[in-house]
Amino acid sequence: MKKLLLILSITSFSFPLAATQLVYTPVNPAFGGSYLNGSYLLANASAQNDHQSSSGYVAPTALERLASSLQSRLMSQLFNDAANGGEGYLKNR
Repeated sequence: MKKLLLILSITSFSFPLAATQLVYTPVNPAFGGSYLNGSYLLANASAQNDHQSSSGYVAPTALERLASSLQSRLMSQLFNDAANGGEGYLKNR
Protein backbone atom coordinates (compact mmCIF):
# COMPACT_ATOMS: atom_id res chain seq x y z
CA MET A 1 0.00 0.00 0.00
CA LYS A 2 2.79 2.38 0.88
CA LYS A 3 4.57 1.53 -2.38
CA LEU A 4 1.43 2.31 -4.35
CA LEU A 5 1.00 5.62 -2.55
CA LEU A 6 4.66 6.46 -3.13
CA ILE A 7 4.43 5.62 -6.83
CA LEU A 8 1.25 7.69 -7.24
CA SER A 9 2.75 10.69 -5.48
CA ILE A 10 5.95 10.52 -7.57
CA THR A 11 4.06 10.20 -10.83
CA SER A 12 1.66 12.99 -9.98
CA PHE A 13 4.56 15.37 -9.25
CA SER A 14 6.53 14.33 -12.29
CA PHE A 15 3.95 15.58 -14.82
CA PRO A 16 4.62 19.11 -15.98
CA LEU A 17 2.14 21.62 -14.69
CA ALA A 18 0.90 24.48 -16.84
CA ALA A 19 -0.15 27.76 -15.34
CA THR A 20 -0.81 31.18 -16.77
CA GLN A 21 -0.92 34.63 -15.29
CA LEU A 22 -4.21 36.15 -14.28
CA VAL A 23 -4.95 39.03 -16.64
CA TYR A 24 -7.49 41.71 -15.74
CA THR A 25 -9.70 42.80 -18.58
CA PRO A 26 -12.01 45.71 -17.78
CA VAL A 27 -15.72 45.47 -18.53
CA ASN A 28 -16.60 49.16 -18.67
CA PRO A 29 -15.83 50.71 -22.07
CA ALA A 30 -14.83 53.97 -20.39
CA PHE A 31 -11.90 52.16 -18.78
CA GLY A 32 -10.69 50.21 -21.78
CA GLY A 33 -13.26 47.43 -21.94
CA SER A 34 -15.09 46.27 -25.01
CA TYR A 35 -17.36 48.91 -26.55
CA LEU A 36 -19.94 46.18 -27.10
CA ASN A 37 -20.61 46.13 -23.33
CA GLY A 38 -21.87 49.73 -23.33
CA SER A 39 -25.51 49.08 -24.13
CA TYR A 40 -25.64 46.13 -21.72
CA LEU A 41 -24.23 48.21 -18.87
CA LEU A 42 -26.58 51.11 -19.64
CA ALA A 43 -29.60 48.79 -19.66
CA ASN A 44 -28.59 47.33 -16.28
CA ALA A 45 -28.04 50.79 -14.80
CA SER A 46 -31.39 52.01 -16.10
CA ALA A 47 -33.16 48.98 -14.67
CA GLN A 48 -31.64 49.63 -11.23
CA ASN A 49 -32.30 53.38 -11.24
CA ASP A 50 -35.04 54.30 -8.76
CA HIS A 51 -34.58 58.07 -9.09
CA GLN A 52 -37.62 59.96 -10.31
CA SER A 53 -36.46 62.81 -12.52
CA SER A 54 -38.72 65.66 -11.51
CA SER A 55 -36.58 68.67 -12.26
CA GLY A 56 -37.90 71.80 -10.60
CA TYR A 57 -36.04 74.07 -13.01
CA VAL A 58 -38.08 76.90 -14.51
CA ALA A 59 -36.43 79.07 -17.15
CA PRO A 60 -36.08 82.71 -16.12
CA THR A 61 -38.34 85.23 -17.78
CA ALA A 62 -37.00 88.09 -19.87
CA LEU A 63 -37.61 90.53 -16.99
CA GLU A 64 -35.64 88.35 -14.57
CA ARG A 65 -32.75 88.09 -17.04
CA LEU A 66 -32.75 91.88 -17.49
CA ALA A 67 -32.74 92.47 -13.73
CA SER A 68 -29.89 89.99 -13.29
CA SER A 69 -27.89 91.63 -16.07
CA LEU A 70 -28.38 95.12 -14.59
CA GLN A 71 -27.46 93.92 -11.13
CA SER A 72 -24.30 92.26 -12.46
CA ARG A 73 -23.29 95.38 -14.40
CA LEU A 74 -23.91 97.63 -11.37
CA MET A 75 -21.88 95.43 -9.04
CA SER A 76 -19.07 95.26 -11.60
CA GLN A 77 -18.91 99.06 -11.82
CA LEU A 78 -18.90 99.42 -8.03
CA PHE A 79 -16.13 96.85 -7.53
CA ASN A 80 -14.02 98.30 -10.36
CA ASP A 81 -14.33 101.78 -8.88
CA ALA A 82 -13.34 100.52 -5.43
CA ALA A 83 -10.41 98.53 -6.88
CA ASN A 84 -9.14 101.63 -8.72
CA GLY A 85 -8.93 103.63 -5.51
CA GLY A 86 -12.37 105.19 -5.64
CA GLU A 87 -14.92 105.23 -2.88
CA GLY A 88 -17.16 102.65 -4.48
CA TYR A 89 -20.01 105.03 -5.24
CA LEU A 90 -21.83 105.38 -8.51
CA LYS A 91 -20.96 108.56 -10.35
CA ASN A 92 -23.38 110.75 -12.24
CA ARG A 93 -22.17 111.08 -15.78
